[in-house]
Amino acid sequence: MKEECLCLSSGLQLPRLDTLKELEIYGDQDLRDKARDILDYSARCVALTTLK
Repeated sequence: MKEECLCLSSGLQLPRLDTLKELEIYGDQDLRDKARDILDYSARCVALTTLK
């Protein structure tokens, strides 16, 4: 299911990780187009406490 994973620009799909506590995003200066998908994904990671 598309909303249950994060698809990276490389094509790699990262499944929802219920134990994920911190997610750091770097390298891509133009995240505006991707921000909604990243935040939606992180909202489903129930243990996530930090998003950078």
